[in-house]
Amino acid sequence: TATTVIYTLSLHDALPIYMHSDFGQGIGPGYRIAGGYDYHTQDTNPMPYGDDAHGTKIAGILGAINNNTEGVVGIAGGWGTISSGCRLFAFKVYGQGGGGQASKFIDAILEASSDPALNGGFGYGINVINNSNTTSEILGWLGQPWSLQMDHYYAYVFAYLNNVLTVVSRGNFGGTSINFPSNYANGNILLSVSGVDNDGNLHSDSMYGDGVSISAPWYLDTTTTRNNGYASFSGTSNAAPFVAGVGALVFSKFLERGTSVYAEDVQNILKISAEPTTEPNKYGAGRLDAGQALYISSEPFVLERR
Repeated sequence: TATTVIYTLSLHDALPIYMHSDFGQGIGPGYRIAGGYDYHTQDTNPMPYGDDAHGTKIAGILGAINNNTEGVVGIAGGWGTISSGCRLFAFKVYGQGGGGQASKFIDAILEASSDPALNGGFGYGINVINNSNTTSEILGWLGQPWSLQMDHYYAYVFAYLNNVLTVVSRGNFGGTSINFPSNYANGNILLSVSGVDNDGNLHSDSMYGDGVSISAPWYLDTTTTRNNGYASFSGTSNAAPFVAGVGALVFSKFLERGTSVYAEDVQNILKISAEPTTEPNKYGAGRLDAGQALYISSEPFVLERR
């Protein structure tokens, strides 16, 4: 498929994410990691700082190459070749020691969402943004000027208006406290994902409340990790790329047929296809159901606006 996925999160790996064999061991056109940008060093090589593997684990869920005799399968990982799956773009917005800056998140979202064909070559024309972090994790975010916080909100609005499906993690602190950007889902500009355990129940550490859009697995036994390895992963950071990956597949179903589809349509398909529950404040529209989402996205179904 031609669907592009970007994740805007930390990439603190001991080796660059793109050196993992399950992504093709390279970066740029022709590789699964098709490009990226480091908003701290201002260059196109998203090199690591430390030894945390957050970014590489999420990338494996989204798009590890399938049927390649290597490790794991990615949700939108194609079948056997790099060209058959989604393309991943690594945008590094965290700096040395894990610190982030709100302005760098804004820059990443705006550039990812901009169509280079319409903006003089600026932008990446991304279809799906996966954001497995919360702005509460950004040092000093709550002390930032209100104008900067609004700029952050409008960056997500910009992505929505540019036909980008944005998926964010709800947070791992339990309870219903306000947490951004997941609470922006109240305005329907993005999907906020809570985490469910292996029995399908809300995990005790998953945040929930008004604005939860959908739920997905909290825990995964094996995904890609740093130093060309594999490891387990958990949290709503794990749940979000499940939704983003299925969103990429839904986009692909339409793009492959040459049929126009809007990010809003993809949002709705993911919601109406979810396994329903009686507690929307915990599970949103329900538990993610990839098979049903793809079934609804297949012909002869026709999307109609009313």
